[in-house]
Amino acid sequence: MLKEVLPGHYLALTRLGLPVEKASWILIYIVPVYALGAYFSATDLSVYSALFFLSLMAFYSIYELGYLENDIKTVQSEKQPTIRLGLAEQSYYLKNYNWVVALKVCIAVLFFGIAVSVARSEASNIYVAQFLVMSVYIRCVFFFHNRVRNRGNILTFSMLSAVKYTAPLSLLMPLEGLLVAGVMLFFAFPLVRTMEHSTKSKYGLNRWASLVGNHDVFRVKYYGLMAIGVLAIFLLTKNPLVQIEFFLIVYFLLFRMSSLLLVRSQYFRRQEIRKQQADD
Repeated sequence: MLKEVLPGHYLALTRLGLPVEKASWILIYIVPVYALGAYFSATDLSVYSALFFLSLMAFYSIYELGYLENDIKTVQSEKQPTIRLGLAEQSYYLKNYNWVVALKVCIAVLFFGIAVSVARSEASNIYVAQFLVMSVYIRCVFFFHNRVRNRGNILTFSMLSAVKYTAPLSLLMPLEGLLVAGVMLFFAFPLVRTMEHSTKSKYGLNRWASLVGNHDVFRVKYYGLMAIGVLAIFLLTKNPLVQIEFFLIVYFLLFRMSSLLLVRSQYFRRQEIRKQQADD
């Protein structure tokens, strides 16, 4: 059972099946969150990197519990569920559900404890209460997300997407910096991801879905307009935080432009990748 409870294993098993999906996840999640946290952090880079990894592992051990609950319990009450597990895998996780949950919580505590130990040995500031509050918040939002199956899921999806981009930093940054980083990251990814998620047919927002259209094209348009708007604000205010946001948006714009070109050049075919699924 060790492999099944390791942080990130369930994510890779159910949501990042292909190598291109794993690479995309690293580029649109790990890289920007790590980089923004490093920018705000006053800690030595090597210590920050170790603490970031430990915080990420502890966070995902908790976050994946929501995935698991969604995939083996919530699907049983849905009319048209998204099936992410094969019959054998679903049977395994149903049979061992309590053990998996208990072990993943223990692993989260282990990584959290190591992070606290490292921070103390390096005399680095960490924010234990923030991380614990964030962990409880994640479980509360997932509780509602996996039980509310209507348009309210757009809100819970947005909340989960936003917390996913800030929770790993909650152990490493004071509240003021965390809020700033959270806002910057929200406009860089969770907002556009929520806009895409709301186009799912189950929500019945047909006019909005038609307006968004092709997601690959929509992403380029979104980041292009955001880049222009943020640049204009920076030229007016000369605020260094706005400048960082501009660089962040341009990073995502370049990534999405590259992705669109790859799709259109058929370097890889979109149909070879599983249909884009809600990150819930």
